[in-house]
Amino acid sequence: MKELQKLTDMLGLEIIVHSVVYICIAFVLVKLVNKAFDKDKVANMIHMKFIKNALVTIIWVIAGCTVAGQFSGVSKLASTILAGSGILAAIIGLAAQESFSNIFSGLFISIFKPFNIGDRISIVGDSTAGFVEDITLRHTIIRTYTNVSVIIPNSIIASSKIENSTYTKGCSYPIEVDIAYEDKEKRHRAMEIMEEVVINHPKFYDMRSDEAKVLGVKPAQALCTELGDSGIHMKILMWTEEFSDNAEACSECRMKILDRLEEEGIEIPYNKIELIK
Repeated sequence: MKELQKLTDMLGLEIIVHSVVYICIAFVLVKLVNKAFDKDKVANMIHMKFIKNALVTIIWVIAGCTVAGQFSGVSKLASTILAGSGILAAIIGLAAQESFSNIFSGLFISIFKPFNIGDRISIVGDSTAGFVEDITLRHTIIRTYTNVSVIIPNSIIASSKIENSTYTKGCSYPIEVDIAYEDKEKRHRAMEIMEEVVINHPKFYDMRSDEAKVLGVKPAQALCTELGDSGIHMKILMWTEEFSDNAEACSECRMKILDRLEEEGIEIPYNKIELIK
């Protein structure tokens, strides 16, 4: 009995040693994969990100199966369950269906590359917009403009319409102002002020083609978009080369336009409350 106990203890110790070795090998392989795929040239390529995450997953799955395979009871139990239960197999198949859909969708995204790591995208018909941060076997991570990470299953990304703003240079946002109904000269002067402020801003990006420049098309044009109840609604687009500069540039232009309108006596209408005693 003592010899049998010693043999059992030795086998248990051997399994533990082998398990530690397998896990260490997997850890080293994962480190090597991460190091190989984190180089500057490939770090921002979406297909490389997908391949890296797939390899890491495969390494850990193989390591886990190898460790579990040392325990004869585990393999016998699995064989018994699978052989005696077709219902379980069906349940597992249904549960895995969505997972496989996400994996294949991620594969197609990495092959056809509708976007890359770092691209600025938005999902049409959804409020989600931001920068692509990562792609795994299951999901894509988008970091929004408010620095929140949104995790979206690959199958949803693959079946959605995507707007990729990185493919084209420049970014715009409208600056809108209401002008009071005054004489014609002041109305037109207000539009000129808006154009001057926007065009002269140091971050303004001229989106005109060479042909448009030859034809004398304005770099930016103020438009009257609505005749409201209390004022004339005017709009102009503020273009910047980089998206990150646009919000600040728009803010500076709004304040500058406000100052210029006030200096020239052009009224911006606002609600007034009169108290009658």
